[in-house]
Amino acid sequence: MPNESYDRLISEYVTCTNTDISSIVSTPWTVRALTDQFIYSAAAAKSPLVSKKKYKPVHRKHRPVPTYMPNPEAQYFREIPAPILISLPLEPIDYHHLSFGSRVTLERLELMLEKIEPGILSKEEIDLLAFVVVQRESAFAFDYAEKGSFSREYYPDYEIPTIEHVPWQSKPITIPAAIVDDVRREIISNEALGRFEPTTSSYRSSLFAVAKKPGSVPPVRLVVDLQELNSVTIRDSSLPPNLNEFAESFVGYALYGLYDLFSGFDACWVAKKSRPLLAFHSPAGARQQCTLSQGYTNAVQEFQRRVQHALKRLIEQQIADNFVDDCGVKGPTSRYNNEPIPGNLNIRRFVWEYIERLDMFLGALIMAGITASGTKAVLAALNLRIVGTIVALEGWVLAPSVIQKVLDWPPPSSVSEVRSFLGLAGGGRKWIKGFAMIAKPLTVLLQATDGPFIVTIDAIQAQDELKHRIASPPILIKVDYTQAKSILPLPRDTDEGLLVVAIDSSWMGAGWALYQVREGQKRIALYGSCTFNKTQQNYGQPKTEVFGTFMGLKDLRHRVWGVHFCLEHDAISLAKMLKEPDDVPNAPMLRWISWIRLFDFETKHVKAESFKTEDALSRRPPSEKDETYDDIDAEEFLDAYDLAYGSLNRPSKDVTPSSLTKFLLDSLYTRYSNPFINRWNEGLGDIPFYVNSNAIQAPTELSNLSVNSFYVDSALPYSLFLGSAMRNTQPWNMRRLPEFYARKTCIELTDYFLLGDEEVCLEFTIALGLSQSIPLETTALASVGHKHGTRDADDYGFWQQLSVFLKSGTYPAHLKTDKDRLRFLKRSRRFILHQDRLWLAPKKNSAIPPRLVIEFIPKRQELIAQAHNDCGHRGRDAVYKLLRDRFYWPNMFDDVTYFVRSCVECQKSIKTSPILPYSESWQAPLLRHFDLDCIVMPSGVGGFEYIVQAIERTILWAEARALKSQTSRLVAKFIYEEIICRFSCVPFFSFDGGSEFKGEVTALLHDLYNCVVVFSTAYHPQGMAPVERHHQMIVDPLFKCTGDAKGNWPRFLFAVLFALRVTVSRATGFSPFYLLYGAQPIFSFDVTEITWQTLDWDKVHTHEELIAIRALQITRRDEKLREANAKLRETRLRAIEDLAKRAHFKFGFADYEVGMYVWLRESQLDEIKGGKGAWTYSGPYIIHEKRNHDSFVLRELSGAIIKGHVNIRRLRLFYFRPDNQTLHTSLQPRARRTELAEYDYCLDAAWELISACANEAEDEFYIC
Repeated sequence: MPNESYDRLISEYVTCTNTDISSIVSTPWTVRALTDQFIYSAAAAKSPLVSKKKYKPVHRKHRPVPTYMPNPEAQYFREIPAPILISLPLEPIDYHHLSFGSRVTLERLELMLEKIEPGILSKEEIDLLAFVVVQRESAFAFDYAEKGSFSREYYPDYEIPTIEHVPWQSKPITIPAAIVDDVRREIISNEALGRFEPTTSSYRSSLFAVAKKPGSVPPVRLVVDLQELNSVTIRDSSLPPNLNEFAESFVGYALYGLYDLFSGFDACWVAKKSRPLLAFHSPAGARQQCTLSQGYTNAVQEFQRRVQHALKRLIEQQIADNFVDDCGVKGPTSRYNNEPIPGNLNIRRFVWEYIERLDMFLGALIMAGITASGTKAVLAALNLRIVGTIVALEGWVLAPSVIQKVLDWPPPSSVSEVRSFLGLAGGGRKWIKGFAMIAKPLTVLLQATDGPFIVTIDAIQAQDELKHRIASPPILIKVDYTQAKSILPLPRDTDEGLLVVAIDSSWMGAGWALYQVREGQKRIALYGSCTFNKTQQNYGQPKTEVFGTFMGLKDLRHRVWGVHFCLEHDAISLAKMLKEPDDVPNAPMLRWISWIRLFDFETKHVKAESFKTEDALSRRPPSEKDETYDDIDAEEFLDAYDLAYGSLNRPSKDVTPSSLTKFLLDSLYTRYSNPFINRWNEGLGDIPFYVNSNAIQAPTELSNLSVNSFYVDSALPYSLFLGSAMRNTQPWNMRRLPEFYARKTCIELTDYFLLGDEEVCLEFTIALGLSQSIPLETTALASVGHKHGTRDADDYGFWQQLSVFLKSGTYPAHLKTDKDRLRFLKRSRRFILHQDRLWLAPKKNSAIPPRLVIEFIPKRQELIAQAHNDCGHRGRDAVYKLLRDRFYWPNMFDDVTYFVRSCVECQKSIKTSPILPYSESWQAPLLRHFDLDCIVMPSGVGGFEYIVQAIERTILWAEARALKSQTSRLVAKFIYEEIICRFSCVPFFSFDGGSEFKGEVTALLHDLYNCVVVFSTAYHPQGMAPVERHHQMIVDPLFKCTGDAKGNWPRFLFAVLFALRVTVSRATGFSPFYLLYGAQPIFSFDVTEITWQTLDWDKVHTHEELIAIRALQITRRDEKLREANAKLRETRLRAIEDLAKRAHFKFGFADYEVGMYVWLRESQLDEIKGGKGAWTYSGPYIIHEKRNHDSFVLRELSGAIIKGHVNIRRLRLFYFRPDNQTLHTSLQPRARRTELAEYDYCLDAAWELISACANEAEDEFYIC
């Protein structure tokens, strides 16, 4: 009979239900239990006791608080240095003759070695393993006194994060008298070892003891009830490793080791300020725990973090891993055919490598300060039992203990037992074919009914069948992604490593299996299935097949994304729908197919007779543990993987080792110095690389090589180079991009490749940037002139084949199948042959006459040049309409677009300024940034002709002074007297580039007071917007005050300044006067009418009273100042959004980088009348330096740096086209020239110089 002191504990797990009271044995305890739990009545007296569940119900759990950590930096770990490894002897001595320490003795070592399965290690290998264990004996502990703790050098003491709370005092649980002495001795023993310490804390938790098996040392286990602490603890939301992923990570290694950390939680010290929270009642008096308690809610998360930090390097190298306190060591991934090491034929190579890894693991434990249990350590094993499974080099199976529990399970007697059995057996569903179909009779029992629970014969047979299947599970392999990622699309040389996803669907659900081809055979990696709801079960057969494939790939997406795999199916219609989604009848199917096509796979039809496994998996009933698959999950997955793998390049199927080596040797120079040779990309046939680079400065050692040995163009006229590293002709397999971007910064790189057995290293310099040309073979090129955003196919060979077909009816020889011939026939239907020339016939009922097909690319360029250059340099749409009505060739709109855009005359004469988005300006603190400018005024009294004005950027406070002359001395005097002497030394000043702000102004601010002086770029008044906008705010009121006598404006200047300072600003919502002084200005009417601004000021008599009331005003001002800053920022952001809404489609190019070619707008023409014939833009120039996001320094083509800097709004991207330019003519020697001819000659020579410099300068690149 339980002692009365255990009533509170037992009541947590015992309850009563209404049946006959005669079944209850009358004892003092049953009377107490019934009295405590129920209102004693006739009905309560009839309630017998039945066993409760093992765990507390959900509503009685004490959960931590989900809020932010108060001091996360307190738990940061410091970096642990790598341990010094032991030098392993090639000929280890007999372990009996080793020099043993005080911890690993000979007796203890033999106990550890006894756990090694006999026959797996030789005598020398055991001696070597024993040598490492003895050398690393401080990594093991055999009793509590030898236990290690996390080193305080790298791990801070753990602080328990809690919310604000009231200390609790739980009622103590009386310890039974029979074990109270054992409990007292255990507490005193742990206190001597540092686990407990006396306390005067205001917290108290309950302590109870659990007796261990007879003969155990110690005889009792102490448990502290920390439910109250857990209720006020801030939750650590980290999760332990996934069990399946953790176990699968150990599959495929030749040798293993398993180590259990000794008393792991006690190795973590708790900070002294947090220990009072762990205080408890005990027979030895009040004590508090100094280490991490097992009942603490965040104990597992914290311990997992600490162990992972200790093994961080080993986890990254896949040498070791941990699941809480269980640590596993992984050997090599091969046994090397039992190959011995050089120097000792009795020690195998894979054992030697495992012992090296074991030494690294034990060294990491020692550096961290923790210890592994020596009595539980498994030093070496071919098969490792970990988290309920057994892993080995060959694969992955269920552990015998789990299988035995399933086999020993009795027939179920309740719904709860059915659910428990399915939960236990469901852990092995990935090993069982058709698990759902077999378990169907059992899942039927889970349906809630009001009647009694009845076990059917089918359910008993289903349970026996599951037991039989689990008793002999298949071996699952671990997917080798190194081989899987090397698989190329068809055709390929081998399928070794290919992933195979087999999916089948039925009306009940979908089933799938993941295989990998190993040594020519498909090896199973896992099984899976899902069920359909009632709506999905009503889908038709085609829709069911698509949806089942969608569900299967969604479940396997983390395993098959990023690799090419084979999708096996038994429905012919599925392959057709995946290949031609335009024929799909409804939107849901189209959405599923679009998602499926994002994977890289090939399809393979398998007969239904060979698809029994997946068919069985697809016919299982629903289960409570089925995952729900929604569309949102798919989108999140795609977004995440797009960020991670969006730039992943895959090799072309046509690349072989021989062609790759030939390319590296024959075209190395062209590959890295020619902007037309691009990086290896799928879809490319003959070019094995796709390099995101433009212009490269060629290595000097290649400069003397023959031009003909590389695929480069001939040198430009009058060039000093042997050949041009820039393409100036159109290659047969290239076309120019519709846009142009120049190179970025040069970077030195090194390339390695194998030539036979020799590794070759090549160093080169590369300038990263966007491509300027792409191969014609690319199938998905962006195009603004096509409704699908891709360019139409354009091949000269096609036009020849089409002409032959229309003339003789003969199909091209390469069309082997009827399907290919039908596709060719459909494409040729709109073309006709007339007078041996191809014409595009108009559509039905169209008034447009047939259009002549232009087959040759040079001829197309000539026609565009005539339509543009010779017809008044009209715009894109006009030129396109002119040509479209008469001619046809693919991608005409794109060609016309770029031709017009790259016309030099049109670029130089563009009148409109580029529209760029605004960016939020920097908001400085109060009185930290002033903008200054001068205003030219009409001559006024006293000879004043100028106003120098200063605006404070935050509160828009204005200062001004009338000047007789615009000199730097007078401006410097104004700054000193009106700003520095009034507001102290202001850190930042902004000026335009006028001479009045240089000289003495710069000497005063920069040299004397060390202020930051910022000069705005030329012809860019937007850079001085705060002061520029205030010009009219001063000038207009001045002229309104003076009336017709405009010369009296100096007499009203200070009155206007006062009016500006006391007027509420629309941008901030307050007046600058109030934001500066914290008080409203007092006017004459305030004094006359005695408004609130003047109340009680007559009661201020002392200096202290004045200071106090001023301090209160400043305090209230600070709050208003924050409000004003917020409103000012909101106003600026609203202006940015308004511009983006109104003109986002007009925004010009703004992503300028160093090395780009640009035009420079002659902004001075905007301020003068006349000059209509002058070029609006000059150049081209090269961006030499980028000062910030909108300020640049330019240089000439010759390399001379242009003085000053320009704003981004004066730049426009330079598009270059070497042929068909109005200003571009051949440079030929002439015997006699008139004056006009000499002018033309100079113009031609200048343009040739521009073209040559653009090709052969230090930063040379191709201007597309």
